Amino acid sequence: MTIDVEVDPRVDLKMEYLEGPIYLSGPMNGVLDHNYPMFNRVTAILRKYQHIVFNPAENFGGTLGLPREAYMRLDISHVLFAKCLVVLPGWSDSNGAQLEVSIARELGLPLWRYLPHHKFVQELPYPL
Repeated sequence: MTIDVEVDPRVDLKMEYLEGPIYLSGPMNGVLDHNYPMFNRVTAILRKYQHIVFNPAENFGGTLGLPREAYMRLDISHVLFAKCLVVLPGWSDSNGAQLEVSIARELGLPLWRYLPHHKFVQELPYPL
């Protein structure tokens, strides 16, 4: 699936500071369509700027219905290979995203928050 993204360069001045590969972290369980539209939209924005992105919505070809452990094992392996982590709105309500952020903090990875209107804001390691 291709998502057409038009980005105002004045809004995305911080994009050049994001290091890749980038891991996206956010809520999936209990969110409409498992939050795939949000994950895919942010991935499209980042890839437009030539970033390598680990998008959990793309794992296993987007297949749903596997055991949670399968998703978490792959997600955690991606966090381990990432150079920074971007959290999506609602991440703090997700047990999986909280674990991913905790691992990223332990690894000293830069943490970024994605905000509406294509804004990426770098956060200090604590608190997020």
